[in-house]
Amino acid sequence: MSPTRLDPDDAGAVYGGMIKFSLNPLGLGLIICSAALPWLWVAPLTARYPTGALFSQFAGMASLVTMAWIQILATRLRGLEPIFGPLDQIYRLHKWLGIAALVLALLHDTLESEIKGLGRKTPLNEFAEGLGEWGLNGLIALIVGSVLMLIPYRLWYFAHRFIGVFFALSALHFLLIRKPFSNTDILGIYVGAFCLVGLLAYLWKLTPRARRMRGAYKVAQTSPSGTSTVITLTPNEEAIRHRPGQFAFFSFDLPGGKEVHPFTISSAPRPDGQLRVSAAPLGDFTQRVLPQITAETQVRIEGGFGRFHRRKGRTRELWIAGGIGITPFLAWAEAMQADDRPAVLFYCVKNRRDAAHIDEIEARARSLPNLELVLWESDIQPRLSSADIAAHMADDLRTTHTHFCGPAPMREALRNGLHAAGLPRGRFHAEAFEMRTGIGIERLLRALLSRLKLWQTMPDRMQKLLERS
Repeated sequence: MSPTRLDPDDAGAVYGGMIKFSLNPLGLGLIICSAALPWLWVAPLTARYPTGALFSQFAGMASLVTMAWIQILATRLRGLEPIFGPLDQIYRLHKWLGIAALVLALLHDTLESEIKGLGRKTPLNEFAEGLGEWGLNGLIALIVGSVLMLIPYRLWYFAHRFIGVFFALSALHFLLIRKPFSNTDILGIYVGAFCLVGLLAYLWKLTPRARRMRGAYKVAQTSPSGTSTVITLTPNEEAIRHRPGQFAFFSFDLPGGKEVHPFTISSAPRPDGQLRVSAAPLGDFTQRVLPQITAETQVRIEGGFGRFHRRKGRTRELWIAGGIGITPFLAWAEAMQADDRPAVLFYCVKNRRDAAHIDEIEARARSLPNLELVLWESDIQPRLSSADIAAHMADDLRTTHTHFCGPAPMREALRNGLHAAGLPRGRFHAEAFEMRTGIGIERLLRALLSRLKLWQTMPDRMQKLLERS
């Protein structure tokens, strides 16, 4: 999970990596079935027309349905999470749907889709073929550029808006091209309806941010805490609704700060609607924007999102925070009552001086009999290991739920070690939130270069560049 969920240039603040893909099967099944459904109407046509050409046209229709879902998921509407799962997983699904849509579009373009006997080709049909080529080429450029992380975040964020334009071109291609059925047949209506809904979702995203991000706030104060900046915000009107551990999208009314970026809310819901975020200057966005934030800075907020929440039960919970990963646990601790389920919090930092909110979390642990804090300073002791945690938790490890927020390498090492020590599968919880994600290029290159004994000899700057892939 990314406690200050920033763009990939904020390396060290964004914790991607290999999280269990925990989408709601209902949502995933809905997408697969809706994309495959056109074949029910295409299959009977094989008695009259070539199967290969029909499959090519089916692939094109399945690609359009998939692209429509991409636009729908990108709206971040509140009703999506109950159907598809947490927003961090929806973003991962968004990426893979883009890849699937591109593969289907390439199949449609590669396989011969021309069917003889459909009448004479008109200039409108030829125009439609040109639209299809423009749509396909645009999708190739945007999707490949996104998954291979070839362009800087700000440029990607701007260019990504045009994916709806190429979707619109592809939809027009479908409506105008010659095909063995009419747009008014049930198959034409079905695919056309998905195109319409997808285009409406895209147009809705283009509305002014002030209309979509309804939470109008102003900064009440900023203060340093360790190496981080704590920003307290007060609602101008109605406060957003959120639960402890959730995140929201923020847009600061500052030069270079109006891009929408997600941050964890590091406070529990409060009666006055105030909320707090804690950000470390670990990347381009935070380094550019944090110094500019002052009291009265206006902010638009959309949220809360995510399902990083405490589980039910009475046995001890295990919370593990790496650096600024303390943020969701601050909200949990603030909301915690003396009769709640007990928890042990391992707070891993370089040293106490750099630890954000250390005085606050220590005071909270002293006032709550069911919250135990273990401060782990890597400057004076070895890095935290799964053996250290297992020894501290003893028999509770087999019955506890573990929640982690911190860097991806640390997460993977602890998760694998804790499972080996007895933590049941499915009881290690973390979010893998990123505004965009790659397809594992770094893992592939690391494995290859390690086998050639070249990874360790690469400059740190080159390693970090690859790790952003």
